[in-house]
Amino acid sequence: MKAKQHSPEALDLTAKQEKVLEAAIHLFAEKGFERSSTHEIAERAGVAEGTLFKRFSTKKDLLLAVGIYIASKISIPSQAREVIAILEQPHSTMEGLLRTLLMNRLTFAKKHRRMLKVLIQELPFHPELQRLIKEAFGKTLIPAAVQAIDRYKAAGQLRDLPSITIFRMVIGQLMAYALTRHVLLPELEWNDDQEIEQIIDVLMRG
Repeated sequence: MKAKQHSPEALDLTAKQEKVLEAAIHLFAEKGFERSSTHEIAERAGVAEGTLFKRFSTKKDLLLAVGIYIASKISIPSQAREVIAILEQPHSTMEGLLRTLLMNRLTFAKKHRRMLKVLIQELPFHPELQRLIKEAFGKTLIPAAVQAIDRYKAAGQLRDLPSITIFRMVIGQLMAYALTRHVLLPELEWNDDQEIEQIIDVLMRG
């Protein structure tokens, strides 16, 4: 049976359906999609399995709804706007900007780590989510980031590399640290202050 299509903007959920999606997020994060059964999800949500299938006709349909639900809960477009607001703040140095961005993304990853884990696992399989992220970040965030980088280059604080290259290096480091720290390997011992300063040093001085 073909999975239903849902709009990223709204799922129009009942309270029971939202409980089902929250339960699915917990299980998908713990066990993965393949090893999580609809029976377990319904049991965790405190509903009958038949209730689950009244809205989500297949397990794949449920997974797609989970992805769209996560995108709405973490609000990908508003996250892009939040980062842009930081980029537009009058930081006196590039180091100050990087420090603010790193702390902001660490806070975000910690708050939404379970949802982010599921999103990372399933994003390659969902063109709808890929499109949402590309639109939110590609059309607004990248131009704002390049503009900010140009300002610091003009002030002599950055090497004369292409601004888009600098952006890719910075975003790669930010995302890698935030996701590794709170989503992929949170059980390791971390010293955020020290790690952040080391990342900034590498980005600024190589």
